Amino acid sequence: MLKKLVVLLVCMILICFITSACASNNLEQNDTSKEVNIHKSENYANNKLNIDKSQIQKIYISGFPKRFEDLNITDVNQISSVVDYLISINTVETKLNPKYYRGGGYLIKIQFKDDSERVFNHMGNMFFMEDGKFTYEMKYEEAIKIDSIVANILENNMDKGGIYFIIGTIVSIESESSGHNISCVIKDKENKYHDIYLKDASIIDSTGNGWMILHNTDEVKIYYSKDNPLENGTLSASKVFIKKAAN
Repeated sequence: MLKKLVVLLVCMILICFITSACASNNLEQNDTSKEVNIHKSENYANNKLNIDKSQIQKIYISGFPKRFEDLNITDVNQISSVVDYLISINTVETKLNPKYYRGGGYLIKIQFKDDSERVFNHMGNMFFMEDGKFTYEMKYEEAIKIDSIVANILENNMDKGGIYFIIGTIVSIESESSGHNISCVIKDKENKYHDIYLKDASIIDSTGNGWMILHNTDEVKIYYSKDNPLENGTLSASKVFIKKAAN
């Protein structure tokens, strides 16, 4: 009889132990699944912005790191291109912290006719915030479109300023070990070659691919000033727009 009681007691202890282990394992699996759902949601929807273009007075855009002068946009068509992009973005809520990720971005301030404003951060082709109060994730394919929009506005503003430019294809390029471009040679549409000094130039991508450095066979539009040529006919570029990226 005593043996039977001992056996029964051992069996009950084993059952309790196995049940507890299974429950613990299930809990861990559930927690992991929950973590994945928080950080890797595929539901990029229902967080779209609502902005009334007719009530906008101007839009201010600043890039970081600084690659161009700050934009103060009052042109109706340019305002429309920026707002149309912002309201088109599909985002998803995220618990990821942007400070742990590298990448440039844009600060966008919209000033309305009643003097109120809304401030957005577009960061690393990944994060989108308003007034620092909430953070969303963006799809990369949508996020990179802002580069083309900003580039087109910058280019239009430069063309109005009467600054000289050359359009051509890069046939050779010199760069530092860091990748920063020093100089290049381009061939224009008339098959003429031009030496270009690049070290002080801003590289701006019009293609939406996110490049900030130049490559051989890139098609570019290079702005320069005739008042400050370098020696031997070399032109000092102020801005370089990548019009078609190398394959």
